[in-house]
Amino acid sequence: MKNLGRVEEKKDNLSQAYKLLEIYLNKSNYLLTLVSELDKRELAFKAKESTLEGRIESVREFLEKVTLELLHKDLDREDAFKKSKVFEYDFAKELLIVDDKIRSRFSASSMTYLKSSFLFAIFVLSTADPNVKFPRFILLDNIEDKGMEEKRSQNFQRVIVKYSEEIDVKHQIIFTTSMIAPELDNNKYCVGKSYTLNNKTLKV
Repeated sequence: MKNLGRVEEKKDNLSQAYKLLEIYLNKSNYLLTLVSELDKRELAFKAKESTLEGRIESVREFLEKVTLELLHKDLDREDAFKKSKVFEYDFAKELLIVDDKIRSRFSASSMTYLKSSFLFAIFVLSTADPNVKFPRFILLDNIEDKGMEEKRSQNFQRVIVKYSEEIDVKHQIIFTTSMIAPELDNNKYCVGKSYTLNNKTLKV
């Protein structure tokens, strides 16, 4: 009887051990599944991160390219613009930099030209890249701010129109000027009345 009791005891112990082993194996398999899923998600995250980094870099390159093109098309008023090779921007710090020269170090009119050029580059990006969520619209109402001279303003107007003619998707560009280029002063490009010293906006 004693032997039978011992056998029963061992049987119970083995049965308990088997159940514990079964629980352990189930938990272990579940853990392996979680680790595998974690690895897959980590790889997917790294792939998306890499794609995003590449995307950010391609956008930066595009904006740099177009902004530099616009600076090179400026009249000979800012030596740094004509010779510029690198353009950088920082939205967080509100910085525009041309060859290590910060925007605030340029003349007032050149600061305006640089800012308008960068904003226009963002607009061009929106027309060239369907993944960009910016509207294909731009309003430039200060291209003559800070003492911009007539010839320089008119040159920029012509550059803007040239870009517009080469864009093959629907878009809208609005810029205000009191010094419109003569060849643009017609119904094709102008909307509304023209205001002068003899025809002022305020009628008193």
